[in-house]
Amino acid sequence: MKLILLLLLSTIKTQDIRGNALILFDPIMSPKSNYSYYILDVNQLEDVLGHFKFIYYHKPVSEYQKGEIFNYDAVFYFGSVQGAYIPKEFLEDILRYKRPVVWIKSNFDNFQYELGIKTDKLFGFKVDSLSEGYNVNGRRGFYRYLDYKGIRFSKWFSWNYMAKLEWDPEVAVTSIADSNLAHPVVNIEWWGYGEPLRYKIPYIIRSKNFWYIAGDPFSYIGPSTPYTIFCDVLHDILMQDHYQPPRALVRLEDINPSDNPENIIKTVKYLRSQNIPFGMAVVPVYRNPYNNKIIYLHEVPKLVQALKFAVNNGGKIFMHGTTHQQDITTWQKYNITTLAYEYFDFDTKIPVPGDNSMWVYERIKEGLDEFNKVGLPVSGFEVPHYSASRLDFYIFGQLFKLNYHRPALYQEAPDGVAYENQFFPYVIYWDIYGETLIPENLGYVGNDPGYYNPPDSIIAHARYFLVVRDGIASFFWHPTLAGYHDKRHFYGLESLKKIIRSLKQMGYTFVSPTDLVELKRYFNVGVESTFTESR
Repeated sequence: MKLILLLLLSTIKTQDIRGNALILFDPIMSPKSNYSYYILDVNQLEDVLGHFKFIYYHKPVSEYQKGEIFNYDAVFYFGSVQGAYIPKEFLEDILRYKRPVVWIKSNFDNFQYELGIKTDKLFGFKVDSLSEGYNVNGRRGFYRYLDYKGIRFSKWFSWNYMAKLEWDPEVAVTSIADSNLAHPVVNIEWWGYGEPLRYKIPYIIRSKNFWYIAGDPFSYIGPSTPYTIFCDVLHDILMQDHYQPPRALVRLEDINPSDNPENIIKTVKYLRSQNIPFGMAVVPVYRNPYNNKIIYLHEVPKLVQALKFAVNNGGKIFMHGTTHQQDITTWQKYNITTLAYEYFDFDTKIPVPGDNSMWVYERIKEGLDEFNKVGLPVSGFEVPHYSASRLDFYIFGQLFKLNYHRPALYQEAPDGVAYENQFFPYVIYWDIYGETLIPENLGYVGNDPGYYNPPDSIIAHARYFLVVRDGIASFFWHPTLAGYHDKRHFYGLESLKKIIRSLKQMGYTFVSPTDLVELKRYFNVGVESTFTESR
């Protein structure tokens, strides 16, 4: 962890740091990695803290030393394991600590067991029990619905592609004992079968500088889940009220030398007619190893002219890998540009063979050389399929001043590698890899009505980010759809028009991705540099 912290600090200007946080977690170890199963939750919190320009240090709570929290501006504890050991010194220090403390889910009763203090008298609320939901003969019930700022959120409840139920039913059943000391920020309601202790209970509680969260907001995250609420409440916890009118982003995806330039021109003309700036994910080299076909960007002048037309009309280019595929992969059947991965083998969850810093640098340089040959400016980077090794992500953060993707988080476990992509409702000034991230949080429109994310889904999910201060609704769309006109492909360009029209009606204003970060102030360089200078 110390090495990661040093790498992060090497990319950040001291004057930009707004605070530091200590993050403690239950030390349930993985035999493969000798690290906690719950480190992915910790990493997700660290990423979100990057929006507030906080640096952080994490460690198992069992290693806490007396007086340690007084070196930090905020403290977070993940109570992931009921009954986990918590040092008495940590509990005693919390009683004297005047800055924000966030306690997540379990082991809150240790204040009484270890110190003999009744929490309802000290904090004004108590935890009565831990609800694990109801699940008998396929009938289920659990604490599910949360109303926040006039919008109904829901804990995750769905079947994944392997027909495995994805849900986290655990919620601490809480009650307010003294409304002068504590008040509920958000309540959660029971759904389905079973007889809960109470049908509505507090989910987030505030007692002066102490914040209690009854469930894990990082478990099965989605736009409509408690994660989005938590991202907004952090403004109050860390006392940074970032108000911005609702903003939206659109990115044209997977543009590559095999594309029809007319689809790009048609799409850009529509966006220009609506005065909408946009991003473009461009792959500079097309490869298909099955027919030995390779097309370089400089070999397709019509596409280059279409991209220049786009840049002159509000488009910002983000290099979407170099080939968006890799010659050595277990995905041989799909090893074609935009279908395959480039920096990762998704089947095995390991980096591609030969992954090292020089290989990554040379591959990125090859792609940037193509853009330089044709005179196209590059504003940042998007990793193909949002997947790469930890090393690769560190390099992306060092080489590019903007990254426009969801970072991948990993943790080895006895049954394989735990892998998650994290989305954000706002700009992240530095993630755990040192990247400055432009958010993408709504996914893309498929070209088949059976796809899980049709336009109506993107529109519905965009509503949830309206509750977030400086919230951004961000989606991407493939210009190849502009070549379709039938119902099977959502009427082609009509899908884009429908989303943009609906988001505007919600109150969103479309902005350029490069306008979200004050690049000249933050990095002391211009917007369109190839690589970053020192931060």
